[in-house]
Parts: sequence; structure tokens; C-alpha cells
Amino acid sequence: MIYHPSELALDGRQQEKLLGYDPDFPYTALDCAFDRYVGRCVDWHWHATLEVNVCVEGVLKTSTQRGEYLVRPGEGILVNANVLHRNDALDGAAGVRVHTHIFDRGMLAASERAMRRYVLPVAECVQIDVLPLSRADAAQRAILDLHARAFAAAGEEAPGYELEICALLTQAWRGIYALAQPMLDARRGVFRPENIRLKQMLAYIYEHYAEDISPAEIAAAAGVCERECFRCFKQELGTTPLSSLTDYRLRRAAALLRETNLSVTEIATACGFATASYFGKVFRRRMNLSPLQYRRG
Repeated sequence: MIYHPSELALDGRQQEKLLGYDPDFPYTALDCAFDRYVGRCVDWHWHATLEVNVCVEGVLKTSTQRGEYLVRPGEGILVNANVLHRNDALDGAAGVRVHTHIFDRGMLAASERAMRRYVLPVAECVQIDVLPLSRADAAQRAILDLHARAFAAAGEEAPGYELEICALLTQAWRGIYALAQPMLDARRGVFRPENIRLKQMLAYIYEHYAEDISPAEIAAAAGVCERECFRCFKQELGTTPLSSLTDYRLRRAAALLRETNLSVTEIATACGFATASYFGKVFRRRMNLSPLQYRRG
């Protein structure tokens, strides 16, 4: 089955909760229309699984702590396990659509030796946050074609489709492993504490967004001072802790407007806004619509 997500969801550990993901068969195929997302973006998050995005329409912008990557129609990008990342429709444009594969590394190896030799060296390499995939290169084009076949198999669910998906992902990984070789040679990357700190602070925001929280409390979640908190957000994400908090509150509010019958005042309170009027002002500035217009639309 192919799933059609409309918003980022988080589990109890503040990692992405994956729609359609089943531990019995740890793979899910998502048809992501970015017009369904608030701000046409999937905000900063991470997950222990591997992610391959293939752009179908428009231009996808994938951001990590190392940089930004543009993915055009027909191109793709691997996002490595546990990498903090964000996906946007470039410039907020309408019509961006992406086929996403999310799967556990265990799908790629039938033996411990294969796991040690070919999967873990890439999945645990700190130098590899993403691997862009272009159709201009024959080897990368083959990887993209294999993922397209896996996506089709997920949609058709013919007898034995699980075996077909496993085989296709494993064959594609062989190409990814070869593509990653130059970076594996430099795998003694420098440990960056900012990575853990950011995840701790974002997790605090995602868990306590409904409360009246301050930059000092966000900083304390990672055991750093406010100045270091602001530096981490600015240097690594290009934003501030309070902007991240407001953005997440707006996303949760938009989901409640779309999925519940709660009043605007109730939603404002549930999402940490001091008053309904302030919530309406911030929401309109971000969405170019009032909360009620968004609900009706």
C-alpha cells in the first residue's frame, strides 16, 4: 500500500512516527504532496530508519546541518539514518510531489556478515548525511529505477511483493554502497556535539510546545546556556529556538484545525498561544489565511 501523509507526526521519543511502517515488514512507501503540509515543508526531524526521496513534480529542497540539496524531477536523495533533516518545496512553490521510501537497515542484509560489510559502514558513517542521486549518471540512474520498481510493487501488493521489495532495495543498496566508497575512506569524522544537543532541544520543544516555555528551559534540556542554545540553532538550522517553537505550534494548530472540531480559542490554548487573537495574528502572517479560512479551505 502507498500512503498519503498530510503532516509530520512524532512518537514518544520525538522521532518521526512513520505512516504505514510495521516492524513485521519495516518498509513504507509514501506519496508526499507538499501542498498538504503547513508551509509546504516537513520540518526538522530524524529517524533511525533510512530514507530515499525521489522527486516526481516540482523541486524538493532537503536541508541538513551540512547544507542544502535540490532534487529535481527524476532525481533522488538518500537521507542517512539518524540525520537531522528538513524537506521543503523549493521557495514554497505549489505542486511539489515526492515518492518516499523509508525502511530499516535490516531489510538490506540476510546475514550478519553482509550487514557488517555493506550496510553498517554507510548507515553509521558520520561523513554521510545524504547521497544525492542523479539520472545523468548511469549507476545512479539504476539506483533510482530500482526504487521506482519498489514503489510500484508497494502499490500493487501482488503475491510475494514483500520479497520483491526486499530484493530491489538490496540491489539498489549495492549501488549506494559503491557510490559511498570515497566517503567511507574518510569515515573518521569529527564528533559534533551540536547534533545531540539540537535533537535534545528540539525534542523538548516538540514535547512541551503547549506550555509556556522559555529559551532558558529549551537550553536546559541540552545542559547548555542560553547563548549556546541560540548559537546552535542559528549555526546549525539558521533560525532561533523561539522561531522553531512558534513554527511547531502553528503546525500542530493547523493539524487540529483540519482534523478536529475544536474552536479557535481551544486550539490556541492547546498549542501554547497566550490568546486566540495572538494566535490568529501569527497564523495569518504565516499562512496568509485566518484559522477559520484555513479550516474551510
